[in-house]
Amino acid sequence: MPTDAQLPKPEKPAIWSMLAPAVVAILLIVALPKSFYWHPAFLAPGRNVAFRMENGAWLRLPELPGDPEELRVSTAGTVWATVSRYGEPDELARLDGSVWRLYGPAEFGECGVDTSAGLALDGEEVWAAGYGGVLHWDGAHWKCYREAAGKAMASAIVAASGQVWLIDSGGNLSHFDGNQWKTAKVELPGVKWGDRDTYAPELARTDDGSLWILENGLWRSDGTGWMPVKRGGEDFEDAALVGSGSDGIWLWANERLQLVGPAGILGEFQPEEMGFRPGEAMNQAARTGGHTYVATSLGILEFDGANWRRLPPLGSGVRAVEAIRAGAHGELLAVGNIPNPTGLRWGFLRPAMPLVLALALLAMPVWMVRNYKRSRLSDHVRLQQAVAHATGAVPEEFARDERLLARQSSWWSATVTVGVIVGAMVAYSITRMFWPAVPPWMFLAITLGLHAVVTLGQTLVKRTPKPWDPIEPGGPGFDWGPTRRAVPASLVVFTFMNVGAFPKWMGDPFVWLLCGLSLAMWFRVAGEKLRVRVLRRGDYDGALKLVRRFRFYNPEGGHALLWRGHVLVLAGRFREAEETLRAAVARLRSRTAQAHALEFLGDALMGQGRFDEAQRSYEAALHAVPGFRRPYRGMAEVALQRGGDAARALEYVENILGPTGLSWNQWVNARHSKDDYWSLKAWALAELGRGAEAATAAGEAIRRTNPKSRPDLATTCRRLGMAMKALGRQAEAEEYFKRARDADPHGRWSAQVGAMLGEKSAWRA
Repeated sequence: MPTDAQLPKPEKPAIWSMLAPAVVAILLIVALPKSFYWHPAFLAPGRNVAFRMENGAWLRLPELPGDPEELRVSTAGTVWATVSRYGEPDELARLDGSVWRLYGPAEFGECGVDTSAGLALDGEEVWAAGYGGVLHWDGAHWKCYREAAGKAMASAIVAASGQVWLIDSGGNLSHFDGNQWKTAKVELPGVKWGDRDTYAPELARTDDGSLWILENGLWRSDGTGWMPVKRGGEDFEDAALVGSGSDGIWLWANERLQLVGPAGILGEFQPEEMGFRPGEAMNQAARTGGHTYVATSLGILEFDGANWRRLPPLGSGVRAVEAIRAGAHGELLAVGNIPNPTGLRWGFLRPAMPLVLALALLAMPVWMVRNYKRSRLSDHVRLQQAVAHATGAVPEEFARDERLLARQSSWWSATVTVGVIVGAMVAYSITRMFWPAVPPWMFLAITLGLHAVVTLGQTLVKRTPKPWDPIEPGGPGFDWGPTRRAVPASLVVFTFMNVGAFPKWMGDPFVWLLCGLSLAMWFRVAGEKLRVRVLRRGDYDGALKLVRRFRFYNPEGGHALLWRGHVLVLAGRFREAEETLRAAVARLRSRTAQAHALEFLGDALMGQGRFDEAQRSYEAALHAVPGFRRPYRGMAEVALQRGGDAARALEYVENILGPTGLSWNQWVNARHSKDDYWSLKAWALAELGRGAEAATAAGEAIRRTNPKSRPDLATTCRRLGMAMKALGRQAEAEEYFKRARDADPHGRWSAQVGAMLGEKSAWRA
């Protein structure tokens, strides 16, 4: 039974339109950190494979589930490899026949393994740096020495003769003498640990017992101290360690390969004599059987002591040789890289993915702001329709607000709102980089500056004047709308950014917030409770005074007019109530408050006998808030007072409770509904001639009515008097009318019940 057939049907709220951005934002927040470690195989520039030379030919070793980085061969010929996998923890692998045996998190536990520090073999024992210590394989089990964990990231590890040395990026050298670990800071003249962009000192050991450190120069220790190693007065500051052997270490320094031993430079080779091709880069060097092997970005070079030659390619599509290693018995192993054309072509996706996710995450607030503004625009349109239906016209303020909300609900406006906040955060962060002591209020200053820049910038954009633009000297003023909403949001961001500093400024901010909210809540609750208590006594002048006192900060605001109009309706001052409520309708923008105002306006119009206007006002209240059931009381009252439509009135009465009982809106907005339900039902049943049912409903109405509330008791008794009159039971009707008059002698129904008793006019102006 549509009661607002002339009004457009309300759109169902799309709950997912509000929830979807929040859900997507949560997913993006989870995915963004992971995107920095997103390394799918199809985007890898290449994959590493391992080879071993047998009978002068390279034989490809079994596949590994990741990329082998370093190969080592024990004295017994056991091959070990460090393995890295994109997005997975590093592992170690041992070749058992034709199968790799992998060791990973299951064996290492919380200690983990850091393959960037390499791998050290001492006989059949294996040593590797872990994130929580040093790992040791004794041939049967893994053990983690947590006491060897340094304060910085492990950089290199070497082992020999039952001893182990580990150096980290902070210059801490840990030594295991076979029984216990000791850690000491390496003091090198002129070296400030961690002072360079790369904090990865290299460590090596030669058979004479010398330890070598490459960090901002080359240093050697024979157990007594660290001495700088120089060549012709020049140090090795920019050198790179590319290999080590029994007699010395291999350095790539000053664009040439140098073998450095305790006695000095043992060998030196220029790229031209080695046969380097244009663009070829050095990777690693190894020496075995009197031959020197060099792994480069274009293959392997061999030096037999007299001449350099290029070995045949490894095969399998390998282009670059990443590592080369000699075994204890002269065997040679290599790690080659097979280029991935797809990865080279689409490699930009890896750095682009975090950027795309970050931009998408920034787009979520824009989406949410736009959805919120669109919902506000939709609510405003519904209010306009309701007000137009009730009053026949729409105030100019409503049309102006609709234009404003339409602009604010655009993608551009939402982007500017979020952009000002994000831009202020970025600018504040950059400012702190150059001015660490920047005061916190600078964030708000930057926000206001961006706010002004955007607003003033919009004035430079030419646009066609609109008919509603105000006529002002020099044209229309600035439109602060797009960025104005960013200012309060920036205050919230500022609060979260400086929540730790608030106690120094003003004490505990949460106490202030809690006290402020509590005071506001109790002020509102106290005003509501006092107003209801005074109204129940029928003291309408006192209620008007309370409204003025508790709305002192805005006495002509929409809510103040709303509750003042309500009191005037209950007092029977219908014309004053109408004027006040029409003013409230023009000022209110809350749908719930507007529905109340339209319902009260319907009561004021009905009190003046203007039933058609009252009916439209009730219908408008229903349209403003679908599910709001209070207006059905007035609509039933109008139908009964008009007469001849009791069946329709009974349908309205049943809608007070709805098909499944009291709705949530009714509990919140009506509170006392069942007394209205039963009293109106008794009246409607009486008009239909159903006397027995009407009598039962009348008894239920009296039981449901609060006897301490004069307006409620007067309303119930008046309706029951009308019911008894319809049934022809005049004596009972007069008794109910008298009770109504005595209960609320100054209320809205006093004039009508007086007329029923033959005392005065039925309608009061």
